[in-house]
Amino acid sequence: MAESTLYDRLELSLPGPWIDHSDRAYAWTVRLLLSSAVDQFNDALVACQFFKPFTADDLKRDASGEVLAWRDPVRDRLRGLYARAYVYALDATRNFVDVLAEQTGNPPSAIATCGAFLQRFKDIRHIRHSLAHLHERSQAKGYPGKRLAGPILDLGSFMGNRFGVTSGDGRHAEVEISEQLLACFRSALLEIIWSFEWIVIGNVRARRPEGTP
Repeated sequence: MAESTLYDRLELSLPGPWIDHSDRAYAWTVRLLLSSAVDQFNDALVACQFFKPFTADDLKRDASGEVLAWRDPVRDRLRGLYARAYVYALDATRNFVDVLAEQTGNPPSAIATCGAFLQRFKDIRHIRHSLAHLHERSQAKGYPGKRLAGPILDLGSFMGNRFGVTSGDGRHAEVEISEQLLACFRSALLEIIWSFEWIVIGNVRARRPEGTP
């Protein structure tokens, strides 16, 4: 039997095609936002599945141990591409949750779970912002009006499976590119999804499966 992939293990989908709510426009908007968040999360799964963590073996060294070059420059660039795709997908997921949190009519459980999610994964936004403004970070420019302290600014570095940058507020912000983090992200997203009532085919209310994280 073939070993399951990361995507197979963590792929996320909505419980049903409709949300049970008297305001159909509200229900349609919420479902669209959650569907979009799920799509972005699944993109992050793909990026993580192809990502290869940095190791010392990726570097060429001379007899004294001095680093000469990357052993495989293409592999190194692919590592960066997958890391950035991972961050952008998770940040897009977070953005959809942010918009969802602002909807009028959210039940208390949705307000609480959205708030917890946004707080828990807040650094994703800072990392993505720096990746989108590397030209500014390279000039020690942070968020509007903020000058970053030098002389060392991180424009994207790896430590194993951790990817970090200098954020717009001057901190070193990093994210782990791993199944473990994605499992936590998925679990928190599921709490948001199940804070709404879902209707499946046959006009039956969906029940959350036992043991669902």
